[in-house]
Amino acid sequence: MLALALWFIATLPQSSAVGGTSGSIPEGATANSTCTDGKVAFRGRCVEKDQCCEEDLCPAGSVFEFVKVPKCVPCSEAETQSGASYCAANRATDADRDLNLLYASLVEKFPSERHRLKEAERAWVTFRDRLCEAHAGIYKGGSIEKEILGRCVAAETSRQIERLKELREQWTEGRKQSRSKGAPK
Repeated sequence: MLALALWFIATLPQSSAVGGTSGSIPEGATANSTCTDGKVAFRGRCVEKDQCCEEDLCPAGSVFEFVKVPKCVPCSEAETQSGASYCAANRATDADRDLNLLYASLVEKFPSERHRLKEAERAWVTFRDRLCEAHAGIYKGGSIEKEILGRCVAAETSRQIERLKELREQWTEGRKQSRSKGAPK
């Protein structure tokens, strides 16, 4: 599941990739110093214009963008397509992580359902991936394709999390009912 979200990040243009081409400020320089090769100082790093998506440069839920000036912007206000795609990939990765945690807890709590749950999740992942590829397919080759794909994966994964929470409640209630029926009165 995580592979699809990681693909988004890996396929961003090199100058926009996570951990892109910025470097630390040169030895002996300060954050106010001029960086070399047309770069500028921002939060202790030398960054390039049109650079995006530096890891660990901005708080969670935001993205580093350098359009007119270097800045961190909330993902909801990303100004570049690379930034919007990066944020969508992060949302998909976060949702996938949450789904995997819930799945693991279900398997632990209901080990007798492990096989059926595993088959259902595999089928669902295939469905989700094909559905999201179809949604993004109309933008094939366009700069927005990865953002649409990431948004779809995040949304569908969040829906699946809610369905699995409902299933957990049903299984828990069913277990309680079956125990109460078997108990002597």
